[in-house]
Amino acid sequence: MATLFLLDDLEAVEAAPARPTPTAPTAADYTAVSRGVELTSADSGYEFDLATGTVVPADSATWYVGRGDGEFLVPETADTFIGRDAGLGVADCLQGLANRPSGRVPFGALGARGAFCVRSADGRDLAVVRVLSTAGPSVRGPRRRPHKLD
Repeated sequence: MATLFLLDDLEAVEAAPARPTPTAPTAADYTAVSRGVELTSADSGYEFDLATGTVVPADSATWYVGRGDGEFLVPETADTFIGRDAGLGVADCLQGLANRPSGRVPFGALGARGAFCVRSADGRDLAVVRVLSTAGPSVRGPRRRPHKLD
């Protein structure tokens, strides 16, 4: 299951005058745009498009969670945090991303019903992903090619 959040009032954030010490977004700054979306991927040939809440062929989305050999794959520029359990929320994600970010999201680090979050490089998008299962056919297959950002 995934819950996608977007930063509220983006125009005001962009139009605000520069501050000498920028403040990080808080949980209240994000709005849920989809909740309780349950997605299933048969193998690593597919990924979860977090922008649309759908399963798409691998390498077709820029904001995604995919499957690799024993781990979840996210955009190279994204930040991730692995929570302790499925009760992970936005405030927990933001605190974890600030204090204990993770470079990888291995299946083994999540446990049977774990959760993790993914934040876009610009901080505007945040997805809370609750893992229902990592079981299935072989997770081996094509590896996701990194996207080049211009």
